[in-house]
Amino acid sequence: MLDSTFHSKLKKQFNILLKKSCNTDLIKMDSLPGDASKRKYFRLYHDEGTLIGVYGQDDKENRSFLYFCKHLYSLGLPVPRLYTSSIDKGIYIIEDLGDETLAERISSPSISKEEVLSLYTQSAKDLVDFQILGHVGIDYEHNCHQSPVFDRKNIEDDLQYFMNNFFVLADDYLKIPGIENELNRLTDILAGTQPMFFLYRDFQCRNIMVRPDRSLGYVDFQAGRQGPLQYDVATLLYASKANISDEERKIILSDYLNKLEMVIASRKDPKGIWKVLDSARLVTRNDFMSNYYFFVLFRILRALGVYLFLAVQEGHWRFLEGVPEASKNLMSIFYGQNFLGEIFPQLQKFAQRLSTEDAFLSPTKLISLISSR
Repeated sequence: MLDSTFHSKLKKQFNILLKKSCNTDLIKMDSLPGDASKRKYFRLYHDEGTLIGVYGQDDKENRSFLYFCKHLYSLGLPVPRLYTSSIDKGIYIIEDLGDETLAERISSPSISKEEVLSLYTQSAKDLVDFQILGHVGIDYEHNCHQSPVFDRKNIEDDLQYFMNNFFVLADDYLKIPGIENELNRLTDILAGTQPMFFLYRDFQCRNIMVRPDRSLGYVDFQAGRQGPLQYDVATLLYASKANISDEERKIILSDYLNKLEMVIASRKDPKGIWKVLDSARLVTRNDFMSNYYFFVLFRILRALGVYLFLAVQEGHWRFLEGVPEASKNLMSIFYGQNFLGEIFPQLQKFAQRLSTEDAFLSPTKLISLISSR
């Protein structure tokens, strides 16, 4: 929460930027919720409508966002237009994509299954454009604030995140040996995945905006880097807020792969994309699927670690609501993909016990468990 003095200071700074870039005055500035982000968001009202003002304290993160925003927008991808920025003050102004996220839309009691599938399918097809077209011309080395490439260290860090934040709590109750050895094996499998294109990193329904005309807009891509295609698909389809069944996931995944094959097979080259595709070892449907469920497993484990970290370390207790659904997804992939249990028998035992252990079945019980430690 910003104090009133700093809020007033930001309002003045945004007003200066508005006058300079849009030749208009700021009429009103409202604070907006920012989920678990440390960035602060504001709706800026001016004579001709609204824009979004953002304040971020992390200079490197701000620079990454601004770079990717300009790059992706220049390629015609559905990200907010960047109007202006003041790097030294940590503020920038972008297009207002509205208030409703895909996570909120699919959670509406009035939404039909047909609309849920339609919105997810559109986002999956848009993802192909981000991954393939968005990859064209990116300078990863100088513009990624975390890591320029999704490599072994990224994988090891994310799995350690799971171990430090979730497994250390769960193991007191589940007592399953050999987990770390299997995580090392998972790391070996993932680290060899090729080819690599643009990896969005956080491509999930809470970062997808549903505009009034039902078109989709995309935000929070500042952690982007070069990486394998499977990662973002697993992120989208297995987020805890995903209101879709396993059968629906298969339908959406098939639509994604159809779009991917179409883009790769196309010889139309308006923006030099074919040169990028020619220079890479092109992925086939079989190549993609051979490692896909390993990425699903990885993403679910990472999510469990994130939920506990955000709840315990950052005080965002609502993220515990994602634990029961993530546990259900974890059990589901072991049940549906028998080969995972053959390769990771101890992780399968972990998933089975986690899905039946009373202490992990509701946020309230989890809070009691955490408080008792």
